[in-house]
Amino acid sequence: MMNPTEAPAIGRSIARRLRLSELEELCTELQPWRTDPVFADIPPSVRSHLLFPFAKGLRLSARLIYVLRDALSSFDCCVNWGQLLADERLCSPECDVIIHRPGHVRRWNGHDGRVMDFHFVDAGRALAVVSCKSLMTRVDRQYARKMKDYVADVFLFAECCKPGKADRLKAAALEAGYQAFGYLYTFEIESGKCENRSDVWEEFLKTLASRVRQRMVEVPSSGSGEAE
Repeated sequence: MMNPTEAPAIGRSIARRLRLSELEELCTELQPWRTDPVFADIPPSVRSHLLFPFAKGLRLSARLIYVLRDALSSFDCCVNWGQLLADERLCSPECDVIIHRPGHVRRWNGHDGRVMDFHFVDAGRALAVVSCKSLMTRVDRQYARKMKDYVADVFLFAECCKPGKADRLKAAALEAGYQAFGYLYTFEIESGKCENRSDVWEEFLKTLASRVRQRMVEVPSSGSGEAE
């Protein structure tokens, strides 16, 4: 019979494994598009005929939305792609991920068999926004600055970055006004080596969840918009 005192430690390991499975699945899906020599050897002149970068980036942000819906499932909030509206007359830059209280002003989708699901959300309902990047080489300071007019907390998340640049990118992100910087794995362009960073992944999710929880207390639940 299991000793009851052992259960908490076992439970934590099971929960961690469930969380990390998302990281592993996403890395398994994305890394071949960077490491396969077939793609690395293609001349720049024909790279435009490869997978459309926007579609690949959208796949990353969509998967992150699914991850965050699970991670924040105990919170009274929604996670979507779209734009924020201020004073019902100004639109924010595009938001790869919006974490917001339930409700939206308008939803653009294809109804049955939809090919998009884009939400216009009142800025008063917004709790946080996550900007997603592919191979991260520098921090977009302008995006953080522009979004501060619509939402207090902006996070930065990348598919990957070079191992030697991770710390500098994190410092630059925090200096630019992002709440946190996270990424899936490091990627050495010369060797094609990838290293999954579960520690970075977990810390990013923990920081984001903590901040969203705090914002839910600070941001009133009232606001314009339809119920989801």
